[in-house]
Amino acid sequence: MSRAGKRPSGQRSSHVPPASALPRELLVGAIALLGLAFAALWALVGLGLTRPLDLAGLVLIHEGIHSGEGLDFFLGITQLGYSRVYAPIAVGVVVVMVALRWFADAVRLMLSLAGADATNLLVKVVVGRHRPHEPWTLTHPGGYSFPSGHATVAAALFAFAFVLVARHVPGVWRIPLLVTGSLLALAIASSRLVLAVHWPSDVLAGMVCGTAWALIALQTPVQRGTNV
Repeated sequence: MSRAGKRPSGQRSSHVPPASALPRELLVGAIALLGLAFAALWALVGLGLTRPLDLAGLVLIHEGIHSGEGLDFFLGITQLGYSRVYAPIAVGVVVVMVALRWFADAVRLMLSLAGADATNLLVKVVVGRHRPHEPWTLTHPGGYSFPSGHATVAAALFAFAFVLVARHVPGVWRIPLLVTGSLLALAIASSRLVLAVHWPSDVLAGMVCGTAWALIALQTPVQRGTNV
């Protein structure tokens, strides 16, 4: 039997399929829906139509906060959303992925974070929305408010990193990893509301933006000579 056209034993294709087993059409549809949701939030914020719900949301959150210990938790967890903290974490995760020969996932994680960060910074400048300055605001960071950079990074980096790791571990560990990543992302995003440094619509838009970029990265093919 002819051996022509066969690869030598142990040699793998230079093409790595997307990390998700979901149909590409489903992922593209989800990305499109998230894009529309982001555009809708952008328009509503620009027209000032979210202001009543945003204010009511912050009031509701702060009427329910009575625990100093709870505030300490959110003051701590919110640090993960600052670039001085998440940038070294991202580099560390990528280095570990490369060491484990998860080259495609390392590229996807960098793409997700870079794309989400760039989008966040651009939209902040274009929209120019001011942050809340309510009596209960605990910190006063600089910069514009829409969308929340912390919420964007929470989805595009932290939650997505857990998704990528989950695909490499035995099935019994996948659900705990995905739940942990989701809870961590929600904690980082919600900290911005507890501290009253963002409006609810800022946080929602940030999560939408970060999730969209994670899905874009997830369905992106990666080329490399040797892959996992």
